[in-house]
Amino acid sequence: MNAYLTSIKVPATFDNPVTISHLLNHSAGFDEISGRRVFHSNQQVPLHEFLDCRLERLREPGVVSSYSTYGIALAGLIVEEVSGKSLEEYMQENIFDPLEMSMTSMIIDENYASWGYEYSRGINIPQPWEYYNTYPATEINSTPNDM
Repeated sequence: MNAYLTSIKVPATFDNPVTISHLLNHSAGFDEISGRRVFHSNQQVPLHEFLDCRLERLREPGVVSSYSTYGIALAGLIVEEVSGKSLEEYMQENIFDPLEMSMTSMIIDENYASWGYEYSRGINIPQPWEYYNTYPATEINSTPNDM
């Protein structure tokens, strides 16, 4: 996988390298990432910067399947670095448009957004929209019809 990455490298902690397949089936051996959530888009940092200091391999790849935001985030970074496009552009051109998913994007359109609420003391309190530094794992917004 390091052959595809230009901005960061996955540490060679174990003899077996992490593959794209490991990323996609959640068996790359990474743990979950903390500090991913922010509440304003201007608080997000570039994906490679966010991942670079957090790439800690805990297990041999391919041994244990454990959900990890690392996998999809790294896969998204690879798509960006190989294609030369933002993941948003790549997904729009190669997936959403060809499948005629006109109400799906990686951009929040507040005209169509569903807002989350937290129930407290008998009332529903609107919650702020959440943004994530690991956007490949979190930022697709869609409708039931598009799905």
